[in-house]
Parts: sequence; C-alpha cells; structure tokens
Amino acid sequence: MVSTVATRFALVLATLSLSSTASSDDAASFFRGLNLNGPAVLIDGNLWEGKDSENYECKDKAFEQQGVALVPATDPQRAQMIRSSRWNGNRVLLKNLPNETFTVFLYVWEDNRGETFDISLDGKTVVAQFSSGAAGHWQRLGPWYVDVTKGTI
Repeated sequence: MVSTVATRFALVLATLSLSSTASSDDAASFFRGLNLNGPAVLIDGNLWEGKDSENYECKDKAFEQQGVALVPATDPQRAQMIRSSRWNGNRVLLKNLPNETFTVFLYVWEDNRGETFDISLDGKTVVAQFSSGAAGHWQRLGPWYVDVTKGTI
C-alpha cells in the first residue's frame, strides 16, 4: 500500500511502475505500469494500463490538470500520465501480482504549492518528510523492493 500523509493534499500520486526481478543482482524487467487516472499509455516502449485496470484499487479523488507546465519537461506520454492523478489519501492496492520480488517506483507531482509528507509502501515508511517542491515539479521516486507473498502490495 502506498500512502501519503499531509494536512492538505495538493500533491498527487500519479503512477506506480513495477519491475520484476529474481534478486537484487539481476537486471529488472518491466512488469506493469499504472496510469491511475488516465488512459493506457506507452512510456519508454512499455504499455501502461489505464484507470480502468483490474490490477489495482484506489478510492482517492481523481484529478487531472493537463495545463500545468512540468519541471523538468518530459515527453508527451509521460506528461499526460503525470498530470492524470489521484489525491486525498493516496492509498493504492496493487493486485494480481505473482509471488516474487518487485522493484517499485512512484511518480509524484505538485500542481500548485509544495507539501511535505511521508511515503509508505507495504506498511513501511520508505521516504520521510518528502517535499513536493514548487508548482509543476515532478519526480520518479524509488526504487523500493517488495517481496510479494499474497499477490498484493
């Protein structure tokens, strides 16, 4: 489960990217990307599932603001994914995963003014007191490693 904690959620969770790897010594390969509030999209040659995917649950508010200039600038597909986001709790359950070790990445972005919050993955804090930055700032966080034993994160 990924969660953010803040008194006000101007920052939004955009996407999770999972890569399967047998051990930390092996090269990771793309497993699944999720565009949590947008359509399926092709990013870095990998097809990401869209908001209608059966492979996650998220009851947070949907938010899309395609007009915000992103810093740093990025390609159109990634920009669309980043700006199609979820907020207000940012609790995501990833489902239908094989029981193996995954590398998890999280895209975050700020639409207006900075917030500070913690990020937890599978019940463990992976980033404490993350500062989201100024309007338009986005970042890919991770990698974090999770051993899946019950088909979910």
